[in-house]
Amino acid sequence: MDPYKHLFDALFQSKFAIKIQALKDLKIIAEREPEVIVPYFPQLFTEAKEGPEKLKWGVMMLISMCAHLDKEAIFEHLGLFAAIADGPSVIARDAYVRMLAMLSQEQQYTDTTTALLLDEVLKSPVNQLPSYAETATKHIPATHYAQLAEIISMRLPDVEDYPPKEKKLQRYLKLLKKG
Repeated sequence: MDPYKHLFDALFQSKFAIKIQALKDLKIIAEREPEVIVPYFPQLFTEAKEGPEKLKWGVMMLISMCAHLDKEAIFEHLGLFAAIADGPSVIARDAYVRMLAMLSQEQQYTDTTTALLLDEVLKSPVNQLPSYAETATKHIPATHYAQLAEIISMRLPDVEDYPPKEKKLQRYLKLLKKG
């Protein structure tokens, strides 16, 4: 018997406030037992596709917490995640970037996901730029360091009014140039 089924039932069938509470509870569970979330990926993907915006963001975060357990399913749904990440939610964009970073380390996905991760650094909001640049620096293959360095250099003027952000980006440029 699935001890968490009632939470998934609430997430997939209840009123919005109950769905949000179920999602919060499932995130706590995913931190210690991510494997219990994976069998519900098909329903979570549907919820991410059809649910209200705020619910989509939370569902994406939940999925990203367990993504390493079913990389193929995550890769197959990148289009859905990209569409949600392009919306107004930083939470969704952060979850998407985490998924891309994880998949960029897998040879069969690296070409696609590295290009998408570099694109996220290129178009990221200023507040997320250092975080996404750091994620990309740590996770993309060395063959793409020059391209990432070029993107970061192009984005430096965006952070010139934010010295701490500029300092972080300069640090990542140094790391990338060292190889």
